[in-house]
Amino acid sequence: HRPCRHSSPLPRPVTAVYAAQSRVYDGTTQAAVNASSSDIVSGDSLTIAATGSFSGTGAKNVGANKTVDISAGTLTGADASNYSLLNATGTTTASITPRTLTATYVGVSRVYDGTTTAPVTRNLAGQVQGDDVTAAETAEFAGGSTAKSVGTGKAVLVTGITLSGADAANYSLLSNSASTTGTITPRALTVSGLSGITAVDRVYDGTLAVSLNV
Repeated sequence: HRPCRHSSPLPRPVTAVYAAQSRVYDGTTQAAVNASSSDIVSGDSLTIAATGSFSGTGAKNVGANKTVDISAGTLTGADASNYSLLNATGTTTASITPRTLTATYVGVSRVYDGTTTAPVTRNLAGQVQGDDVTAAETAEFAGGSTAKSVGTGKAVLVTGITLSGADAANYSLLSNSASTTGTITPRALTVSGLSGITAVDRVYDGTLAVSLNV
């Protein structure tokens, strides 16, 4: 009798199904990937991991159903040695949605000029460092007929806030309006061409005050 030769069992082939997760714009092309397979024996400890990256023109930018390239697929887990991964690479799709920005404002004091225009200082929060995005707005003192008048802590309404810049399409505003307060100070007048005014002599008293006869 010839001795029997027992063959070693072969790893079970696994075909991974990859799915990328949609996410908010962050200025990178990274894409989180989930993977599953119907080839895994029930109860086995096996995980499929892979790296995902948005690709193509404008890969980092906002868009729907963007191509995601899958690479470096691997098997891990207590039963990983019993399997072999057939597709360590692949493609799928996912979306990048706009990143939300918040525009806040601080009112600035100005001299009375007969209008309701309000100067404000803007703070735009939430943009990715290095991105070209800025805002523009209209700011007006509120209060009806007294809106243009001198006063402190006057209500200022900011409306029509819009974004601009090369990366503006990757962002959206939490709100396109805001409010703050500001101050209008009195306008100085210079009076000239008066006649019949004389200064009154006085004894030195250490001040600059002068009495006038008009």
